[in-house]
This record gives sequence, C-alpha cells and structure tokens, in this order.
Amino acid sequence: MLQALLILVVLAFFGASAVSAEESDVHSGRLVKISLDAKTITVEEIGPWRGPDMGRVERTFTLTPSTSVSLLRRAEGTDAKGWAGGFERQPLALTELKPGDFTTVTAKRVDNRLTAISIGVVRPGGP
Repeated sequence: MLQALLILVVLAFFGASAVSAEESDVHSGRLVKISLDAKTITVEEIGPWRGPDMGRVERTFTLTPSTSVSLLRRAEGTDAKGWAGGFERQPLALTELKPGDFTTVTAKRVDNRLTAISIGVVRPGGP
C-alpha cells in the first residue's frame, strides 16, 4: 500500500515536467543494473498481469549528459509549494545510484531506444 502511494506521488511529481505526455514514457520500478561505461541503467518494472509469462519486465534506458537525476524526500513540514508531506528534490550524481533504489524514469524513444530524460529516486528510510 505504501509503495503504491509512493509510486502515485512520484508519478504526479514527474507529470509536471517540461516534457509533454505525447513525447515521453514514464516507467517506475527497482533499479537492478547500472552500467556507467555503457551509459545505461536497467529497471525492473511490474507490468500488467495477464498470465504466467507476464509481470516483471526489465527495461534498459540510455543515459545522456542531459539526463537529470534527483533524490526525492518527504519535506519536513511543507514543501516549496506549501504542501504538507510533499516531496523535495535534491540533485543526485549518476555515481550515487544504487541497485535496489526505487526509480521513476521519464524517457523518450530515440532511434528505437529508451533514452532517460530524468530519473527520480526514492529511498525508503532516507538516503
């Protein structure tokens, strides 16, 4: 239940991004692989369950120099917009990503590959 609520909050947070819905996809899941040499990350996402061969899907995203990475934390009191319990964004270096991080990746398709525009990271219990 808590994870579902976090997913909705993170998705809502990224819904206000500068990229329109027609141009981008949003994927949320557990970070399973980081390859800084190949400039990719792999996220395990849980998709619709339509039978025994469905469910978990691994998606690989290409990273670019313009990919933004943020750590999302609950605001103490109110966030910058005045919402109680809202999220605050803190820049995060790619080298600080960890397998097991819960991520929401906003991506666009470039040359038939998913290219990450932004990555939001939520770490239960703090950084």
